[in-house]
Amino acid sequence: ISSNANMLRKGPAEDMSSKLKIMYRTYRIQARSMSGHPEAAQMVRREFQLDLDEIENDNGTVRCEMPELVQHKLDDIFEPVLIPEPKIRAVSPHFDDMHSNTASTINFIISQVASGDISTSIQALTQIDEVLRQEDKAEAMSGHIDQFLIATFMQLRLIYNTHMADEKLEKDEIIKLYSCIIGNMISLFQ
Repeated sequence: ISSNANMLRKGPAEDMSSKLKIMYRTYRIQARSMSGHPEAAQMVRREFQLDLDEIENDNGTVRCEMPELVQHKLDDIFEPVLIPEPKIRAVSPHFDDMHSNTASTINFIISQVASGDISTSIQALTQIDEVLRQEDKAEAMSGHIDQFLIATFMQLRLIYNTHMADEKLEKDEIIKLYSCIIGNMISLFQ
């Protein structure tokens, strides 16, 4: 089959035309020999049979043209991709300056705990630790404990999967983040 395919691609149109006619004649001979067997002739329905008379009487030339291949510029693949550093806005150090609503403020600060930026997460953990250490404000966290624990565990997973592998980060920052998380857990469960 591969030699026939190479012949069809490389050979001139006359060679292909004669090759096709030889193939059709071979098929015609096989079809005639099958006509002696009525059960074989009935197996193949008419809509799936070739019109051999039309094929044999066809004197047209066969054109087999290979399409032009598209040439792509692949030099850009080997250039390094520069990923921009994310810019995250800093968290305000005071709760009351941000919102008048305490619940939305706590939700915002808790969302910052799971931030990809270490300094943002440390600031948020510091603010939550301040709230947890003051007995009069600690009750404001009572409806947000599950959310805070989930954000903290997300940050722990982020530290383990991302920050520990990042050689650009100073290990002191990661240790400080771990320290803040442990301090918050101690304050929460005391």
